Amino acid sequence: MKTYFLLLLVLSFCTSVCYGVTTTSQKDSIASSSLNSSATKVYSAANQTDAIYNGVAPENVFFGPGASNDTAYVWSITFSGTGTARKLDKIHKRTLNPTIVGWGNDTTMASVIKDDALASTTPSADLKHAISPGYLAM
Repeated sequence: MKTYFLLLLVLSFCTSVCYGVTTTSQKDSIASSSLNSSATKVYSAANQTDAIYNGVAPENVFFGPGASNDTAYVWSITFSGTGTARKLDKIHKRTLNPTIVGWGNDTTMASVIKDDALASTTPSADLKHAISPGYLAM
């Protein structure tokens, strides 16, 4: 019995040495150059030239997929009034080219295909939202 145990112990050790898996952290598997690239810009809340999104609070900007792989969307909502008089003013939909976004180096917003706006006067003390391919639900 003692011999079998010793044999099993030696075989286990040999198996571990010969076929052991060497692990690396996920941090090491990503090239550091991937983390140093420029951010892809799809809207600018601080840029005066991006008039639609200028001043829009980050919590009022949503990202969503398109109905196909050809498009992706950035949605934003703006409000007018305060307190109980607060109303949903506009919903903006920016259509993006996901191929250009995927390059990861677009700082000039070349990925923007078009912008659409929908005016609204809906009272909106509190809004919840959901995104589905091609749609924003509130």
